[in-house]
Amino acid sequence: MYYYAHWGLVGNKIKVKVQISDLRIRYWDSDKIKIRIYNKFMNFKGLKKVKVKTLFNIVKKFVKEHWLGIAFVSIILIAIFFRFYKLDSVPLGVAPGEADIGNLAYKIENQGYSFSDKLTTALFPSLGVLFLKIFGNGILSLRLLSFTIGVLTVGLLYVFIKEWFNIKVALLSSFLLSISSWHVTLSRNVAPEVMIPFILLLAFCLVTLALRTQKKVYYIISAFVLGLGFYTSSFFIVFPLILAFFSPFLLGFFRRKLNVGIIKEFGVSIVLILVIATPVFIYIYKNLSSFAIPSGIKILKNGFNTLLLFNLRGDLDFTHNLGTEPLLDPLVGIAFVLGIVYIAFKIGRFKSHLKNLFLILWLCFGLLPAVWGEVVNSSKVVGMLPVVYILAAISIIFVLERWLKTFPLNKTVRSGILGVFILALLATTFYNWKRYFVAYARSPYTYETFNEEVIAIDQYLKKLPQETTKIVFIDNKKLPILNFLSYNSYVFDFKKPGDIEKLEVTDDLSAQVETVFVFDNISKKSLEEIRRKFPQGIYDSYQSELLTEQTIFYSYVVKK
Repeated sequence: MYYYAHWGLVGNKIKVKVQISDLRIRYWDSDKIKIRIYNKFMNFKGLKKVKVKTLFNIVKKFVKEHWLGIAFVSIILIAIFFRFYKLDSVPLGVAPGEADIGNLAYKIENQGYSFSDKLTTALFPSLGVLFLKIFGNGILSLRLLSFTIGVLTVGLLYVFIKEWFNIKVALLSSFLLSISSWHVTLSRNVAPEVMIPFILLLAFCLVTLALRTQKKVYYIISAFVLGLGFYTSSFFIVFPLILAFFSPFLLGFFRRKLNVGIIKEFGVSIVLILVIATPVFIYIYKNLSSFAIPSGIKILKNGFNTLLLFNLRGDLDFTHNLGTEPLLDPLVGIAFVLGIVYIAFKIGRFKSHLKNLFLILWLCFGLLPAVWGEVVNSSKVVGMLPVVYILAAISIIFVLERWLKTFPLNKTVRSGILGVFILALLATTFYNWKRYFVAYARSPYTYETFNEEVIAIDQYLKKLPQETTKIVFIDNKKLPILNFLSYNSYVFDFKKPGDIEKLEVTDDLSAQVETVFVFDNISKKSLEEIRRKFPQGIYDSYQSELLTEQTIFYSYVVKK
């Protein structure tokens, strides 16, 4: 028995003769390829059949047509996973700098900004107000902001490099950035520095678009973004200098002659940048003592130590890095150095290697914040982060293409080379994963840096009834953290050791359901004094989640 079925093929229908048996359907497509499927795929009532192909062929065709989009989406998904996985618990705690930003965000929400606040990092806490309103109070809301900026930075790196270099460099550099433990750390902490590479890449993309299209709106948006950049870091001023030095070369790259129209657009953009950044300039002028110029010897020493950060010795601050480990993994570290050598030799003809000159300028100006500062740490070289991965990707692709050209006909060798390349990327991914989620996340120094005990105290106090009197003895440096965590949640009284003598069991105090005293390790002596003063209380201690034998805080409950 024969029936006629219809295949849908890009809006057209092809009539095909189909033979139906009890177990299967046999038919021939327009290419005379014999395919077999089972009855359950046939709609006998309508006698209409969707175009049948094996799943493998469908997937193969889709991947072939959309491989670039699939690769880009895959990179973004990897970036999301690395930055979102266990975001609520890794790192466990709140660093002092994070608490300061959180408290500033609450202040902005209630009182607005003032010149007494640190305007050079105002953009991040200002955006933090929005995230706190959407996701609620707490450190996770602010870390979601860092997460969002971090993922967008990976996407912007791809867009920028695709425009200036090629798809290969764009894909590899954005992939390496997506798995970078350095950038993952920034994107999971409450760090204003995470804004710097994002603002830079966004501004560079917009400037490129403005010069390519010559539309006024892109000049204005570019200037607005660069103006906002001054509110990310006090050292952001060095990055517009890149464009200032590079503008004549950009005009040559896009074959634009310096005419009245372009001068006007540049002039308007500069004025807009200065207007937006004026409050920051006023703040810097009023706080010049905080921006002292180091000595020549100090600058040289800082320059040497800064170069060591990438491949040999990182800074000790666990807020930014895993101890003294270098910022880059072995593959990217070696490729970064090779990339510098490669583009240095490639600077020759003006138009052919203009983009390499841009990278060198970016690299040099990106070093200035760390060299000029008093202390060298990874937070001051964040502006170099995109160019580091661009250079690494350029050198890796150069070496890979050279190897493949050496063996143009030997398929076995070429397959082996590609296999080694894929294995190297997998090994690098695994290295960065283990470095952050195992070594960094489980390090006792990370728990200490992010004040695990304050988080534990906060969770303990939140479980107590609102009417309970809460008296806390902790280190002064940790008080801002507890203030941030307790915002609009509960009220506590902060006491110092000298305040113990003033505490008396008055009618007021004894009228409460209970009074809870909480002590960190530094305030343990105060605990003994309280126990002597109120012997009827109940004592308890609480251990670390990581170091189970280490006590992180104590409680003493005096009931009515």
